[in-house]
Amino acid sequence: MYTWAGARATGGTSYTQATSASYPIPLGFTPKVGQIAEKGAPTTECPGSSEKPKAAPGYLCVYETRRDNGTLEIEVDEASQSLFGFALYAVVGEGENFEYGGRWAVTAP
Repeated sequence: MYTWAGARATGGTSYTQATSASYPIPLGFTPKVGQIAEKGAPTTECPGSSEKPKAAPGYLCVYETRRDNGTLEIEVDEASQSLFGFALYAVVGEGENFEYGGRWAVTAP
């Protein structure tokens, strides 16, 4: 589960300070990412829901339960980071507030 809120400072990058989630055990692979918006329909890669998150083999699926403003970006690009968890960034306008929440699942290939 993840939840965080904040505001983007005026000036600088369009990304906010990130939050992160850690896997209970390190992965031996870099997962592909699937994202399901709040009240969004499941997909083949992410067949669960925010109440019962599931991920197809080789996937990290993030199920949003709240997104107030902007776009949620998920980063698993760095190999060392992808083994232990992932980062979440809010992309919002200068001075704008945001609040996000959700659940996730990851499954080995």
